[in-house]
Amino acid sequence: VRIAAVEALCMLAQSSPSFAEKCLDFLVDMFNDEIEEVRLQSIHTMRKISNNITLREDQLDTVLGVLEDSSRDIREALHELLCCTNVSTKEGIHLALVELLKNLTKYPTDRDSIW
Repeated sequence: VRIAAVEALCMLAQSSPSFAEKCLDFLVDMFNDEIEEVRLQSIHTMRKISNNITLREDQLDTVLGVLEDSSRDIREALHELLCCTNVSTKEGIHLALVELLKNLTKYPTDRDSIW
C-alpha cells in the first residue's frame, strides 16, 4: 500500500511543483520505512521530482542518514538523488559533501557511484 501511495504521489508531484513541495515531508519520512522497497521507491520518486523541490536542512539530515543503509542499491539511488537535488543552504551542501566522504570511508565500494 505504501509503495502504491508513493507512486501516486510521484505522478501528481511531477505535474505540480506546489504539490511536490507539499508531499516532500511525507517522502522523506518514507526513507526510514522498515521495508527496503518502500525506501527505494521514495528515493526514486524524489529523484523524479527533484526539479520541483528544494530540501530544507532537517529534510537533508534525514536523507543523509540513509547513507548508513546496508543496502548498496539504496545508497546508490541516494547518490543519484543527491546529484540532482537542490539544497536550501550552502551549509547543507557542505554537510552533504562531508557525509558522502564519511560514506566513502565506510563503504569504499561506493566510490564509482559517488564520483
